[in-house]
Amino acid sequence: MDDVGTRLAQVRRRRNMTQEELAERSGVSADVIRRLEQGRRSGAQLRTLGALARALDVRTSDLLSQDTELDHFDNGDTATLLDVRRILFPAFGTDGIPDGAPSTTEDLQVRIDRVRAGYDSGDYHVTLADLTELLPAVERHVRDNPSSEASRIAALAYRTLSGVLIQIRHDDLARDAVQRSLIHAERASDPVLYARCGEHAPWIMILHARFADAATSSLHLAQMIEPPISSTDRDRLDVYGRLCVQASAAASRDADTSTAEEAVSLARAVAYRLGGDLVYRKRFGPAHIAVAESENAIVMGDPETALRIGRAVQLRGTPGKRHLLTMAESQVALRDYTGAMTTLGSARSLAPEWLKHQRLGRRVVRDLLDVVPVRTARENGLADLATDMGLRP
Repeated sequence: MDDVGTRLAQVRRRRNMTQEELAERSGVSADVIRRLEQGRRSGAQLRTLGALARALDVRTSDLLSQDTELDHFDNGDTATLLDVRRILFPAFGTDGIPDGAPSTTEDLQVRIDRVRAGYDSGDYHVTLADLTELLPAVERHVRDNPSSEASRIAALAYRTLSGVLIQIRHDDLARDAVQRSLIHAERASDPVLYARCGEHAPWIMILHARFADAATSSLHLAQMIEPPISSTDRDRLDVYGRLCVQASAAASRDADTSTAEEAVSLARAVAYRLGGDLVYRKRFGPAHIAVAESENAIVMGDPETALRIGRAVQLRGTPGKRHLLTMAESQVALRDYTGAMTTLGSARSLAPEWLKHQRLGRRVVRDLLDVVPVRTARENGLADLATDMGLRP
C-alpha cells in the first residue's frame, strides 16, 4: 500500500471516520479515498491532500509523514505548574517559601496521607493543586523546626510530587522533585526512606529509554538497604522488593534477560518471605512478582506468557491498576481486540482520570483504532474513550 494511503487510513481510523464520512467532510470522492488507501492510486494532488487534511483536522504534512506523533496532550495544569516551578526553582534573592501559618508535624502528616490517597486513586490534577499548598507549609516547617522528622515529612511530600509529575509527563520537573526528596531523606538519616525516594529516578530513566542506567540505579539503591536473611523490617523488605522489580523491568526493556531474571529472583525471595497471595495490594508480595513477570513477558515479545501469568492476579480497587494495561497490550498482540477493549473498559471504570495520563494506555487505544472498524469503535466505547483521552490521530 502506498505510504500516503497507509497514513490516510491510519489517521482516518484514529479520527473515527468512515471513508464515506471523510468524503462528505472533505469534498473528495469516497472512490478516490478508497483507491488511495488501497494503494491503487499512487498519489494525489496537493489540493486533494489539503482537503483531506482539513477534514481530518491535521496538517497536510502529517499525511505525508508515516505515524507522526500528533498527540499534543494538554494536561490543563499550566497555572498549577507555575507554582511548582517556583517551589523547585525560586527566584534569586528568595528562598521560594511564601509566608504562612505554622503547621505541626501531625497536621502535615495527615495532609500528606490525604494527598497520597489522591495520588493512588489517579486524581493527579487535584493532587498537584493540593501539593502546591502543602509544600510551602512543609518547607516552612523544616526551616523553623529542623529535625529528622521534619525532613522525613518533606522527603515524602516531594516524593509524591515527583510521582505526579512523572504521570502527567513533566519528567524534567519530576527529576528536580526527586532530587529535593533525596536531600531531605539524607537529612533524615533514613537509608530506607532515601531508597524509597530514589525509586522514582530509575522510573524517569526508563521513560527516557535509559534502560541500563535505570537497572543499575535500581540495583544500587536496593543494595544500599539489602535486608539480612533474618530481617523482619517490613518497610525495608517492601522497598527492596520494589527496587528489584524495577531493575528487572528496566533490564527486560534492554533485552538483558539475565539481569532481568536475577533481579526478579531477588524480589521473589523477598515476596515469599513477606507472604501473601495473588491479590494485588499496596504492600509488596507475590502478586507484585506475577505482575512483574507478566510485564516482562510482553516486553520480551511473549504475550501468551504475559496473559497466562497475568490472569492469575486479582485486583481489588485501584492498586495494581496498570496491570490491566499489560493485559490489554498482550490481547492486542494476540489480536484479541474484543478482549483488549473490554480490559480497557475495566481500567476506565476503575480509574478514569488515571487512564487518561497513561502512555501505554494511549498507545494501546491507538493500536486498536488502527485495526478496529470505525463503527465497532463507536459501538463498544473505544471511540468515546479516545475522545475522553484527548487523543490526536
